[in-house]
Amino acid sequence: MLLRKRSIQEIPLRGKRVFMRVDFNVPLDAQGRVTDNTRIRASVPTIRYAMDSGAKVILASHLGRPAGTPQPTYSLEPVSAQLAELLGQDVMMAGDCVGPAVESLVARMQEGDALLLENLRFHAGEVDIGPQTLATFTQAISAAHTIVWNGPLGVCEIQAFAEGTRAIARAVASAQATTIVGGGDTVAAVNQAGVAERLTHISTGGGAFLELLAGRELPGITALMDQPTTASHG
Repeated sequence: MLLRKRSIQEIPLRGKRVFMRVDFNVPLDAQGRVTDNTRIRASVPTIRYAMDSGAKVILASHLGRPAGTPQPTYSLEPVSAQLAELLGQDVMMAGDCVGPAVESLVARMQEGDALLLENLRFHAGEVDIGPQTLATFTQAISAAHTIVWNGPLGVCEIQAFAEGTRAIARAVASAQATTIVGGGDTVAAVNQAGVAERLTHISTGGGAFLELLAGRELPGITALMDQPTTASHG
């Protein structure tokens, strides 16, 4: 079934605060200059539309992997400058992504303004899930009859942010359900959690197993010869 989602052109924006999660995880050189602005340019039409429509646009992104602590090397300041150049308009830059100072900046925004929040990954709460989210997920998992899991919850390869993914792995393994897990990082996570043997099936085919389950044609599978059917004799 095809679902039609409302586009930004169908939503009244004037005077509204629009929180826009963008992907400004762009490469920087040793001097902190953006070396490839493709991702920034790709977001400009949507940002420009919202600004021209009278919205107060609040932009949020991560950059690199600063491991949950502020590091000047990973500041979004160079991105802010690049975005302003592409928009032909000043872009306010926040010194953080949360807190009273950010709230004060947002309160002062006028229609058509843009504000870029500082790197979301300067806070550990961005790369893992917290206790409340974990409890919500665990409750849903325990009631499920079939579970298909692809992708960790945060940067699980960093020890400080691995517990959320491992806790979900334990919850999935404890569920009274058919459990199917795939994707390289997810497989590594269930192995680290020591629950791999308790799962119904672990796919080594990466994310492609989701396409197979969705009924999409995979060339490597299609190329395999069908097993001949045996005619029945009565």
